[in-house]
Amino acid sequence: MKRLKYAAICLTVFTAAALAAFNILDRIFSPKEFSAGSYDGYYYLTLDETEKQAYTAVKEVIYTFPEKIETPVLTKSQLEDVLNALVYDDPMMFMLSTCKLTAQGSRAFFTPDYSMGIEEYTSYADCIKEQTESIKNTVSGKSEYNKALFCHDYIVNSCDYSDTDSTRESSVVGVFIDNKAKCSGYAKAYKLLLDSIGMDSVLITGTATDYGGNSMSHMWNAVRFGDSWCYTDPTWNDPITEEGKQLCRHVYFNMTEDMLRKTHSDFSFNQTCNTPSLYYYIINNTYFESYDESFLPCVSQLIKNAATEGSDRIEIMFSNGQEMSKAFDYLFKKEKIYRALETAALETDMPLITDSVKYAVDKDGNLITIIFETEE
Repeated sequence: MKRLKYAAICLTVFTAAALAAFNILDRIFSPKEFSAGSYDGYYYLTLDETEKQAYTAVKEVIYTFPEKIETPVLTKSQLEDVLNALVYDDPMMFMLSTCKLTAQGSRAFFTPDYSMGIEEYTSYADCIKEQTESIKNTVSGKSEYNKALFCHDYIVNSCDYSDTDSTRESSVVGVFIDNKAKCSGYAKAYKLLLDSIGMDSVLITGTATDYGGNSMSHMWNAVRFGDSWCYTDPTWNDPITEEGKQLCRHVYFNMTEDMLRKTHSDFSFNQTCNTPSLYYYIINNTYFESYDESFLPCVSQLIKNAATEGSDRIEIMFSNGQEMSKAFDYLFKKEKIYRALETAALETDMPLITDSVKYAVDKDGNLITIIFETEE
């Protein structure tokens, strides 16, 4: 589809700081044709033709921090659609807080409300780019699944959940600069990392309802693996334990739509997410339909594998709470977990501590997390 051309009038001078922003971002955006099947401009493609003209006009100059940008005349609803599309498609547009449409005679202007100046933005963009480049180098050569997993874990382990209505918390600044963010910050940061390593992802908005029945507006991600799509919610994978500690888990990593709709609703996406084989616990063989006597050797092997890979924990999910309770009693009340640790220690060179272990139980997710230690 040919992109409609529209002449955008930038009413500010290109300062040295503005040009520096362009250099740091390596011209994140360059005018191009978005087409069906493109996911870097997913929300652009949902706009009508007038909105697309406005989107393109803003996108092409916004990194120079203009006071206003000429666009077609937009209704209030159209302006909201354009703003959302801009910031949902491009997580680096974190300086754009809100906007309004002003008129000057017969001409209309998109007037941005910036949350920071260009010098501050440039500093943050430089820091964020340094982190994304480091991650890109780290995951080079890995499979798409392991790339996505590394990016997910990086965000969850480096960020604490916070929702104080701060603009920073709702953007990638919250994750990469402040290390505290709300759901939109987590989701945008995950998209940014996936974008940087060449994986398609889309921000999804809807409603999330916790197991206590409390509902809230929420944002998460759809991610493509080859021809398959899955849903990941990094925010809900960053719970706080009863002791007040952060815990990286993977309950909401690569879910199918049926799995996700048990807690998430009021959302739509143009791709079907129905590949359970990519779900974290299935692909890692840590999902159990039932508990039986063969369970303990499996736990030993999982601990051995995790220790060999440099991890200090395993996560085990069950199909229902009854089976999880049986496994929990067997491991911890009957203290069989120590036998599993001893077996793993004998089969690996890792100096595992076999008489002490920590655990966390998620009764709603039917999940047991076992945290083991090694000797100094």
